[in-house]
Amino acid sequence: MTIKLYDKDAYLTIFEAQVITCTKRENDYDIVLDQTLFFPEEGGQTCDHGTLNDVEVIDVQIINQEIHHYTNAPLSGSVKGKIDFNYRYNNMQNHSGEHVLSGLVKSMFGFDNSGFHLSDHEITTDYNGFLNEQQLQILEAKANEVILNNKVI
Repeated sequence: MTIKLYDKDAYLTIFEAQVITCTKRENDYDIVLDQTLFFPEEGGQTCDHGTLNDVEVIDVQIINQEIHHYTNAPLSGSVKGKIDFNYRYNNMQNHSGEHVLSGLVKSMFGFDNSGFHLSDHEITTDYNGFLNEQQLQILEAKANEVILNNKVI
């Protein structure tokens, strides 16, 4: 099982790890490390961007509690990983914003979040009820108020 360093400190940007396996696939290499800062695609959120030994990590997936890093070059031994923190921080803010919005939807209108997707270009949330345009405008204003005033909801 890969140690998830991002669970210990989401603000770290550099880490060292050991390559456990490096498997050639059809178009890339599947690399499993003993530990990682790379957040995988999980829970509707896209994976972190960055490098391992200056080799771009093109995808990160979690399979049976192991984090798989996909690159275009093989790696072995010790590696130094670097996270694109601007990308991660944007995801962190958007993910937190989704929690604020979903909390407000629940408290104000009684609907539960039934889906969430955070990609590079859009964020979607699904609820188990319909929100009309007026309700959406109220939610937008309230969410902005909560964020700007750093309120607990």
